[in-house]
Amino acid sequence: MRSLTRLPSKPALAAALLALFLLTVAPVPAQDGPGSQLTAEHLESLQWRNIGPAISSGRIVDIAVDPSDTKIVYVASASGGLWKSTNHGTTWEPVFDHETTISLGAVAVAPSNPNVIWVGTGEANNQRSSSWGDGVYKSQDGGQSWQHMGLETSQHVGALAIHPNNEQIVYVAALGALWGPNPERGLYRTIDGGQSWELVLAISEHTGVVDVVMDPRNPDRLYAATYQRERRNWSFLGGGPEGGIYRSEDGGDSWEKLDNGLPETDIGKIGFAISPSDPDIVYAIVEAQKSSETGVYRSSDRGASWEHHDTINPIPWYYSQIRVDPKDPDRVYVLGTFLSVSDDGGRTFRNDGAPGIHVDHHALWIDPRDPDRMILGNDGGLAFTYDRGASWDFVANLPLTQYYHIAADMREPFYTVYGGTQDNNTWGGPSGTRNSDGIVNDDWYITVGGDGFYAQVDPRDDSIVYSESQYGNLVRFDTRTGERKFIQPRPPEDEHYRWNWAAPLLISPHDHNTLYFAANKLFRSRDRGDAWEVISDDLSRQLDRDELEMMGRNWPKDAVSRHSGVSEYGNVTTFDESPLRAGYLAAGTDDGLINISLDGGDTWNRIDSFEGVPEMTRVSRLIWSRHQDNRLYVVFDGHKDNNFRPYVLRSNDHGESFQSINSNMPEYGSTRVIREHPRNPDLLAVGTEFGVFVTIDAGESWVQLKNNLPTVAVHDILFHPRENDLIIGTHGRGIWILDDVAMLEEMSAALVIPSTYTARLTLGDIVHEQPVTVVPDPLVQMSDSERQARHDTLLQLSHLQATVHAAMTTAQQLQGQLETITQAIADTPGAPEEMAEQAKSLSESVDKALTELRGASGLPPDPSVPVGISRLINRLAGSISGYTAAPSAEELKVLSDAQERLASVVSILNELAGVRLSELNAALDAAGVRWTPGRDIRLREQS
Repeated sequence: MRSLTRLPSKPALAAALLALFLLTVAPVPAQDGPGSQLTAEHLESLQWRNIGPAISSGRIVDIAVDPSDTKIVYVASASGGLWKSTNHGTTWEPVFDHETTISLGAVAVAPSNPNVIWVGTGEANNQRSSSWGDGVYKSQDGGQSWQHMGLETSQHVGALAIHPNNEQIVYVAALGALWGPNPERGLYRTIDGGQSWELVLAISEHTGVVDVVMDPRNPDRLYAATYQRERRNWSFLGGGPEGGIYRSEDGGDSWEKLDNGLPETDIGKIGFAISPSDPDIVYAIVEAQKSSETGVYRSSDRGASWEHHDTINPIPWYYSQIRVDPKDPDRVYVLGTFLSVSDDGGRTFRNDGAPGIHVDHHALWIDPRDPDRMILGNDGGLAFTYDRGASWDFVANLPLTQYYHIAADMREPFYTVYGGTQDNNTWGGPSGTRNSDGIVNDDWYITVGGDGFYAQVDPRDDSIVYSESQYGNLVRFDTRTGERKFIQPRPPEDEHYRWNWAAPLLISPHDHNTLYFAANKLFRSRDRGDAWEVISDDLSRQLDRDELEMMGRNWPKDAVSRHSGVSEYGNVTTFDESPLRAGYLAAGTDDGLINISLDGGDTWNRIDSFEGVPEMTRVSRLIWSRHQDNRLYVVFDGHKDNNFRPYVLRSNDHGESFQSINSNMPEYGSTRVIREHPRNPDLLAVGTEFGVFVTIDAGESWVQLKNNLPTVAVHDILFHPRENDLIIGTHGRGIWILDDVAMLEEMSAALVIPSTYTARLTLGDIVHEQPVTVVPDPLVQMSDSERQARHDTLLQLSHLQATVHAAMTTAQQLQGQLETITQAIADTPGAPEEMAEQAKSLSESVDKALTELRGASGLPPDPSVPVGISRLINRLAGSISGYTAAPSAEELKVLSDAQERLASVVSILNELAGVRLSELNAALDAAGVRWTPGRDIRLREQS
């Protein structure tokens, strides 16, 4: 099935960028440092394109259907917004993309006025990657527009109930914060359509309400479930003594706790269902401290007494949802890993309710007039049935994929993007296609199943993709054959490795056969994962999570859902090796440590405190700079400590000290990832819970790059080194690409010289011109000639950086070709010996060129080898761009020397690629050596 929308082509986008560049001259006062007072308005023409996929979709948390027209369906997703269909699910439209959050917990349609739609924000499923919300919203026009109606700090909404005859009366089951205490939780009621709220059922700062249902005969009769729970980095606790079932007979003015026949131990998550055909019958699925008391309970007297019918309750902290057939009070559905069905009032169940459909079910709507028609929502998306669950039709056009990490290769003409997703495998798909329909679901393929996380593509052989699923299950996948080899490091018999849910994986930028992988220790393989060595001690604080408090105290080992769905605490969450210096290693942990090694892992320096960052805050991502070998960037994510501030830091001394570069970034929105542009050290991008922020002045100021991008969590970012595309992996709306960010790259590399310009906007046949005067910054004392010299030098350095990148890419491609040629010659009996010597000579020349570009490898580097050209140019660019003065004579001499050395290397590489390799390829053809990349393909003549 094709993508939802047709996307703009790159030429069209390039034209828009050019127009934007001309227009931005006028409103941007000239600066002589990297800061250009960039604002969101300057970037408003930049449009993202979504490449999907929709084939894997993502987690659905609630479903609502217009009772007067069942063709109209609303689907709430965990982190991808609200979607509406007006044709039984044939097509879908996102209708909640640009509010302050698109993480949802519940959706409801007012029975008396189906144009009134309510959503509660913040997923209520307690997931590892659950996003939070900011209260409730109401639409009075079927989802076309929304108004925020309050409860801003409730964070997670479990359910909504609207009075059947009075749309002004609404109940909100507010769970409250998942990661700490907060007062705004419990059951809220409004009687004036959300203008004011009353807390009608409150327990404590740790206990909210997870579900509320209304008796269809008597809307004043309500059932509510209280839920005590907390998730932290180190653990999860899914219940306590404050959980239970409550009933009100007066619309919520007063409440009675129901306990006759219910568990007497601590209670976890609870879900309700009232039988529409006999509302005296109420079902509850209950998690209890004792497993024998967990499961399905039934009351036949409106909750006055309960019978325990079955212990079924799979992963209760994640599901605990139950439904009843609208015409048969004994047909019951339990949502869990499978859709379980009972025909005897919940006494026995079978797991065959949804054959052939993705597991992990969270939402089920049953047509009240035709129970054979149902809509099911799960971790894999949405499905419809018209035969009571015997068969299902999967909806393959809802792009709700929740990405954790992404990677990209260098295929031409369209590179492939890979990424690991929440419970939906790791996928690879093209960035573009020749197909006039655009990118379609059939273009995507799976590299590994399960929950997908890091993926890495061999830079010399893009058919080799390393992919992992949860807890470090790592495979080497061959895209040509579909073969997968399991290569996870195995501990000795007397040791246990602690893997993160998303264990960091990296191919060394200096050797494509070298892999790094991390649990609580760091592993290195020099043979593509066939064998591993441990190159660090335990890099965590090695804390005992059982001694860390939850909800203000320590809990017994048999506490409800204790440690459920949580990685073992004390592990590496992020890792990087410097692209400039082999053996410069950095690892961050879930308990707030950064460990640095400058000698390939022989020794490590631990940093355990960072100014302005609370102790033990999770290290979300760290990267070494591509431009200065002493520079390191890191972002911390404190949301699992109930702290939603961004933390973006930089070190210029190998991690000895860090400084905040948060600058003007919004104070609300935790940070997930940071990336540095491969050619421009001042251009950075940060992914947060609410989108992408960019800086063109190395963190002095930040601007959100939003435009048509939904308010979605961005978990990973890439700058494609060849195409200059900005690629993001969102946790809820798939992969998005901003084609060719050359404008952003150039805006900080070379700035406008003070003068009078003409800004020109061309739209079709309409041309609009306007004179623009750019004036100098009065605080910067520079002559016109000095400004021009600095401007020209920065432009020259920008071109040199691009040339260095092209030279290194060419050299690496040549290396790969020559490795293949050398093997092909060895495999050919009787191949001339001089041919192997010719290939060896070529390889040595390429290696020398790479050494000249990169500099010496090894620690310490060989002092007899000159500093690499790349490092010289990047250092110079950083020095000149960071200071408002004309380049010094020494800087210009360094520039001249670097340019001369680069010209020599380029000449050698061009000869190698254009002459000597062609000669070798001709000799290979003549000798009958099997085909290798770069040679003409020949059909063998029939004898």
